[in-house]
Amino acid sequence: MTPWVTRLLIANVAMFLVTYTTPAVAELLALYPAYILYRPWGVVTYMFIHGGFTHLLFNMIGLFFFGPRLEMRLGGGGFLRLYFLSGLGGALFSFIFAPFGAVVGASGAVFGILLGFALYWPREPIYIWGVLPVESRWLVAFLAIASMFPTAYQNVDWGGEQTTAAALAEQRLEWLMNQSYTSAPLTAGTTTENLNGNYLGYTRTTTIQDDTPMIGVKDVRVTVVMPTGRNVQLVTVIAQ
Repeated sequence: MTPWVTRLLIANVAMFLVTYTTPAVAELLALYPAYILYRPWGVVTYMFIHGGFTHLLFNMIGLFFFGPRLEMRLGGGGFLRLYFLSGLGGALFSFIFAPFGAVVGASGAVFGILLGFALYWPREPIYIWGVLPVESRWLVAFLAIASMFPTAYQNVDWGGEQTTAAALAEQRLEWLMNQSYTSAPLTAGTTTENLNGNYLGYTRTTTIQDDTPMIGVKDVRVTVVMPTGRNVQLVTVIAQ
């Protein structure tokens, strides 16, 4: 195992344990593209925050298997530059595809490592499930295409009920943002609505927190619970 791969593995696992026990840290260090001027550190810190164990596991597997050989080829400095520049590239894409979301994960940085590996060793066979050989160039090409679709992200269910819940949460966030720009500042607190009509059985809870370290910025969490008991939660920040 090479030095920087080892350090990055340790840093990511350590931060996962911290955020697992203290979720507020994850919210503080996540990237919020639309509010980058209020939380500029997110373009770097988001790379060390993960949305769950599976998210962390797959990113670290990629780093563990492809990172050492590439670090030996590029040297520690070159490897580290590629890792962080790739992570910054992932952050840039989030400004287009998820401007009002909370973005976390080392996927962009690790994808840069996979791409670097494929450029140096394009015909290297990678064994899927330890059985099916795929050349590294084709594996990276597939991952690049897959990453452009929402289904590539973890915990995304495009079934009708969950899509409806996500739409209700986004609708609430848009309304709150409009209110913050056109009327009095948002007040911290929690409100719960029992939705009726076409959404009978859905419950929507809005929590506004005023504990952000940046003045004039509020953390907003909208949770929609479906009739089946499952829920969708959107977290963002609103600058006022």
